[in-house]
Amino acid sequence: MEWSKAKSLLILLMLAVNLYLGINIYTQIQAQNRQERQMMEDACEILEQRGLSFDREAFMALPSGLESRIWIRDLQAEKEAAFRLLGEYTEDCPGGGIYAYEGENGTVIFRSGGYVEVQPVNGASLDLAALLLPQGEESRLTMVEHDGQYTLALDGYAVEGAYMGRGEGESWSGSWIFTTESQSSGEALSRAKLILAASQILESRGIYAVRDVSCIYVMTSLQNGDVHLVPALVLEGEDETLFISMITGSELTV
Repeated sequence: MEWSKAKSLLILLMLAVNLYLGINIYTQIQAQNRQERQMMEDACEILEQRGLSFDREAFMALPSGLESRIWIRDLQAEKEAAFRLLGEYTEDCPGGGIYAYEGENGTVIFRSGGYVEVQPVNGASLDLAALLLPQGEESRLTMVEHDGQYTLALDGYAVEGAYMGRGEGESWSGSWIFTTESQSSGEALSRAKLILAASQILESRGIYAVRDVSCIYVMTSLQNGDVHLVPALVLEGEDETLFISMITGSELTV
């Protein structure tokens, strides 16, 4: 009987400790959020003092927690994508990171850095979605089709550089991601630092009015054949659009 009471008291004590820790953590997070928001407000004040015209709420609504990611090339995933498109195929590897798969109705060629080409034969109609649709229930990538062209989005943000369009004749070509394996390669700056970095770039370019603010990912090919996605802040001025890395705060060429 005594041991039963002791166990009950111990359980109540543990619950009380967990509740205290939970409240403490929540309080700290709330304090950090308030502090960050104040820093963002201060950064926006600096932009206004520098004569920049912009939508403050658009800057305040910038997402946090974005990170750059490297997507590891996966030859097996490419083979599976080729099979979905062609069915049975023969494989050819001429070297230089090039893999070609030929089926009855066409050929698909994969190159390092996400480059891909599709060449139908005999007027065959190939289902590009079967090749391009991201696989895996937990995939963070989604395919977007518009007017017969295909693009990618990561966590709902458009991926600049991931695109499949028509080439000569019935062929298709572009850059894509066929792997589900990725790894973090950098965390975004705090939103206040990003706003200040954007302000300096805008000022150096002589831009004093921002009409729209948004976020995308910029896709680049790495020398080892992998693909790098970097979150970018997109600022639309009157006559030009700037892309600023949310990792380094520097301007990106897109």
